[in-house]
Amino acid sequence: MDHKKLRWLFLAVVLVLAWTRACGSSAPASVDLLGQPWLERMPRSPTDVIAHLFFAQQNGRSFGGQGNSSAYRLNVDFFEWKLEGEHLELHLLQEDQRRRYQPRAWACADAPKGFDLCLELRGEQGQVLRYYSNKAWRSAARFTADTGFQAQGLSP
Repeated sequence: MDHKKLRWLFLAVVLVLAWTRACGSSAPASVDLLGQPWLERMPRSPTDVIAHLFFAQQNGRSFGGQGNSSAYRLNVDFFEWKLEGEHLELHLLQEDQRRRYQPRAWACADAPKGFDLCLELRGEQGQVLRYYSNKAWRSAARFTADTGFQAQGLSP
């Protein structure tokens, strides 16, 4: 990974770490989806804007953030999330809107270079959002997660 991509990745991990620490997290995660920064792809340059996503749980609260950012511009909207059966509902706080998805997260061998985890969110109108992460990114950040999320089938 070249120097510029590494710098952007570091910024994404720092953002997720800062948000989670602000909410009091300090223990390692136990669920693949939680505490991972999820990216639509590796950025091509520091000014390349890419979609990103993260999920966390702390003190009974389920929250996260989604956005489109580069190494120099950060755009994040925070949300609350909950599982209802096999559906993931995101409550986008700024717009007070709700979106429902069928989530699937797994270790994927066909992921683009630099990634080894895949996340697919299938929307109610048939749209499919796909994000990627790397197992090592979580261990560097040390997050807390509720294992009940894994019981709902979001882990491989």
